[in-house]
Amino acid sequence: AVDSNNILAAKLAIGRGANLKVRDNAVKNWNLIHLAVYKDNPEMIEILAKAGVDINDDNDGKGITPLTKALYNQKFECFKKLLELGADPAPTRSAITYSEGKNYDRFKKLFKQYDKKLDV
Repeated sequence: AVDSNNILAAKLAIGRGANLKVRDNAVKNWNLIHLAVYKDNPEMIEILAKAGVDINDDNDGKGITPLTKALYNQKFECFKKLLELGADPAPTRSAITYSEGKNYDRFKKLFKQYDKKLDV
């Protein structure tokens, strides 16, 4: 359901007790929220987070949280949704500090509202 951006199917699957701990082991070992970021679907992110999927999953220790993934892939609405849902900004601080170009300005501005330790 997440891979096809099907909100209704995702809600039905969650309601029926779907395994929300599945990972995309074939590609990047993403959790479902990483996949929703890749698919640029902030509504799916919210549904998954409220169902208990970890919004701060670090991709098995690689440090690529869904928030970092949203930054790298310039998925601003997903980035915003994750921050609104309480994603921890700390793992993304270094990545955003070194992000350059106008496309990142709005990310930095929004990030600063959630992370007072950021000095950009």
